[in-house]
Amino acid sequence: HDRYRGQDIAVGGAGFGGTIGEVTTNSFASPGNKLNYSSQTVRISAIYQFGGDDQPPPAYLTASDWTGFYIGGGLTMQNHALEFLNSTMRLSMTNNQTGVTEVYEPSQAYNGDSIGGHLLAGYSHQFGRFVLGAEADVELNSRFSRDASVPDSAFGGAAGPECLNPPSGVPSIPPGHFGCVGLRQNFGEVKTYGHVRAKLGVEVTPALMTFVTGGLAVGRAPDYFSVTASGIIVNNPSSPLAGQATVIRTGVDKVILGYSIGGGVEVKVSQNLRLRTEYMYDDYGTVEQLPLGGAGFGGTLGDLTTNSFVGIGNGGVTQSHISSQTVRVSAIYQF
Repeated sequence: HDRYRGQDIAVGGAGFGGTIGEVTTNSFASPGNKLNYSSQTVRISAIYQFGGDDQPPPAYLTASDWTGFYIGGGLTMQNHALEFLNSTMRLSMTNNQTGVTEVYEPSQAYNGDSIGGHLLAGYSHQFGRFVLGAEADVELNSRFSRDASVPDSAFGGAAGPECLNPPSGVPSIPPGHFGCVGLRQNFGEVKTYGHVRAKLGVEVTPALMTFVTGGLAVGRAPDYFSVTASGIIVNNPSSPLAGQATVIRTGVDKVILGYSIGGGVEVKVSQNLRLRTEYMYDDYGTVEQLPLGGAGFGGTLGDLTTNSFVGIGNGGVTQSHISSQTVRVSAIYQF
């Protein structure tokens, strides 16, 4: 973990606002006056050491002894992916005078990272240079969600859709007018509980083994879904058109099963202690849950017509594809 001390910077801010009729709008954005930077890194290195005292290597570096029960644990870094397969997210803005229509259909795939830990236990048996084994593990704090309470737009909080349409330079919006319409999908935690896997290893040297794994991944689908549509349209001299609609469904989580594949390397650092680094890919396929309705915002104001709709699921179910990519570093004690 690298952390760099904050640097003072002199940057002002930008704002938008005013009063039209009975509506007063105030907004302000600024990068602040201090910059902090940090990074987290996992590295795998091959090292050549010069010299040496010509002493014979320890017995554990020359003996092939990968057979036995083992336990361990370590650090898990995971990237989660959730894609809605049968949802709708669409915005259209039409200039009724020119007939120009702008259509926006943003991505419905979301990614998020988590850093946690894991515990594992297993058994390996060596056959010549090959090592066969089975292993189970439990993941700790492996989760990802898209929270409706995170203020990440001009609307803020649960109303948080960012403007799908740029507020200026859109052909369908007449000059001097303003439109900001946003759609947002939220969901509860996607979690990885653990794995049950088979392992096939190959002894490169008595102290180094490479391996591949395959087996079962156990996780949890989100426990709630919500969709929000919000917007404000200003078409002078009319009064602004503004509104918001939100639909929420809770209590829909379920345990999900998928497949897991991966591979890595394991090295001896003492008679019983091994260090391992590995990569895994988990895929839960198409996950079906209870459906969620939709929310929309729109109307006609002057010569501008806006229609937007966001909804998760149709045909009686919500379908999503859930997967994750994982890098783990483990310390293992072999009996």
